[in-house]
Amino acid sequence: MSTVRKSYIALAVIGVIIVVAYFPGLSGPFVFDDTYHIVSNPAVALKDLDIASLKRAALSNDSGPLKRPLALISLAFNHYFAGGLTNTFPFKVTNLAIHILNIGLVYWLSLLLLRQLSIRAGFHQPRLHPWLPALVAATWALHPLQLTSILYVVQRMTTLSALFVFAGIIIFVYGRLRLQENRTFGYTLMAVGLVGGLALGLASKENAALLPLYILVIEVIFFRHQELSGDCRQKLKWFYAITVLLPYLLALLWLVSQPYIVLNAYAWREFSLWERLLTESRVVWFYISLLLVPIPDRLSLHHDDMPISIGLFEPGITAVAVAGIVLASIIAIVTVKKYPALSFSVLWFLAGHAMESTFIGLEIAHEHRNYLPSFGPIFGIVYGLSRTPAQLRASIRMGAYLLVLLALGSATYMRATIWASQDALTMHLLKHHPESPRTHLMAAELYALNDDAVGAIDHYARAAALAPNEAAYLIRLVRTVASTIITQPSASLNNNRIKPAPKLRQLPAFVSLKRSGPVARFELSQPILHDITKKLGDAPIHARTVQVLGELSECVVASRDVCGYMYSTLVEWYKTAIHNPRTVDGHRNDLTIGLVRVYLEYGDYVDALEVAKHTRALDPSNPNIILMEADIYFRLGQPEKSKELLSLLDTPSVAPTDNVKKQADVLSALIKSKLKQGADRVD
Repeated sequence: MSTVRKSYIALAVIGVIIVVAYFPGLSGPFVFDDTYHIVSNPAVALKDLDIASLKRAALSNDSGPLKRPLALISLAFNHYFAGGLTNTFPFKVTNLAIHILNIGLVYWLSLLLLRQLSIRAGFHQPRLHPWLPALVAATWALHPLQLTSILYVVQRMTTLSALFVFAGIIIFVYGRLRLQENRTFGYTLMAVGLVGGLALGLASKENAALLPLYILVIEVIFFRHQELSGDCRQKLKWFYAITVLLPYLLALLWLVSQPYIVLNAYAWREFSLWERLLTESRVVWFYISLLLVPIPDRLSLHHDDMPISIGLFEPGITAVAVAGIVLASIIAIVTVKKYPALSFSVLWFLAGHAMESTFIGLEIAHEHRNYLPSFGPIFGIVYGLSRTPAQLRASIRMGAYLLVLLALGSATYMRATIWASQDALTMHLLKHHPESPRTHLMAAELYALNDDAVGAIDHYARAAALAPNEAAYLIRLVRTVASTIITQPSASLNNNRIKPAPKLRQLPAFVSLKRSGPVARFELSQPILHDITKKLGDAPIHARTVQVLGELSECVVASRDVCGYMYSTLVEWYKTAIHNPRTVDGHRNDLTIGLVRVYLEYGDYVDALEVAKHTRALDPSNPNIILMEADIYFRLGQPEKSKELLSLLDTPSVAPTDNVKKQADVLSALIKSKLKQGADRVD
């Protein structure tokens, strides 16, 4: 059987094994940011395949400056053809299909790189060479660390970006090989791979900007410039200078000249830029440990229980981690010629973390950030194992590989089984990551879903205790307390799906029961409410905080008999958050709109107008604020003033969205009708 045919069979077998390993989790729930980006995103709920709907879906994400339109459109198509969000299987099986495509690309790239190693002068071809690309691809694909990139639906952004990065690199390498062989269209293919992979990758997720850096790593390690003519070497240097070094240099200069682009993200983080850089040195080694020892109990949807490094020696391991990264980098650079696979492992991995694990103000750690970077270490490990002493028979070597793959596949299958249900995932995380605030948030939401208000309150309180600067957990607790009315106080504790621990059977000390005849409701102690006010005034205001204030306002507006008594407190919280100096402009605008809507629902038009006018003075070109103020004037019976404000939406400095334009058209029609009625009465 030819090597090519064997390779195809190997890839098909790997694909089948991957499907089996992931199958238990393909009908699992949406988790964490899936709710924000998919479930609660109306633009993803595609009903028609017209241009306007597709455009709205493509631009409906605010996670990155480029909106990630390709990923969002793919999610919208999933929604359209699945007929809604009740069935998660189409979303997750699409992620798995992308992962399987990426397996083929990893195989292909591994084959190209191994061929380059095998033809290098003085470098011997490794044993089992024909099988090595398949072993690299299988190890990479089956590793349980990759699971969150597939079963965590919104990480479609990560896998889709990786697909275009891998494809772009492969095309680039083919072009580089043509250059090496003195054949035509070398630079053309290199440019197509670089530009095409970069453009499509960036349209999926911004970390595709690392593609030129990956290419540079491959150039330095796998290609020999001595084989090129002097003229060709000079052209190649100019090519890299223009396409790789110059863009990175310009990007660096741009960031240095406008530091607020980076620093603004830290306004609502609990850590500084310096603290993040120090902490990420430990996170990188943590990722490596997960690659080497992927025990399911160590893996998690959340790693928000990792302590922040506040100095080189606080904790002391930080200095060791920084020194380790510096030392590993030096070794990788010095040993490029002698140990190219080792150098590639280190430099590719570090290149892959050059964005998400350095200066950008993202959350500290997420497993999906290793989806692309993990290729380097896995390639190096598999290659290194192939260079074992010749005394070991090929069958023994292959048997050892298969045992490793079996272990990885089993771990992934076990993890996918845990991800098959909200209950199983939450309870697993609670057991193995009890210090994670978001794990307790998941538990609270699960208890609330099962009508166990006491369990939900307890876990919201635990999450708040673990994240003392985060107000969102306590606000969710308040919403649960406000919306809970019971006729039998013990009824909320008798749940068939979840049996609360004995300590959850008693009300927390900060909650009491207020009875009124046969009905009782929970009542919070005042210190909790004061604590929320203090956090909203001093601590960073997260997007989650804005979201949960909106959820509480929905209850206050839509269920006045239940949450209406919270109206004055909610207004105070909105005002406090708006005036918090650490609130970024985007969040402040969202908070302002939320406050005005609450005012309007309760008929407090004068207060609503005061807030709207103040906000527009700070941000005169914001179309949402202009529309909001125009609406208030109309409600106050001043259609002329409302019409005057709407005209501002047509000025060059204002860029209203399609949604704002539609709402403005509706308001404009009402204004015309109102003015016509006034004119008729005058006549």
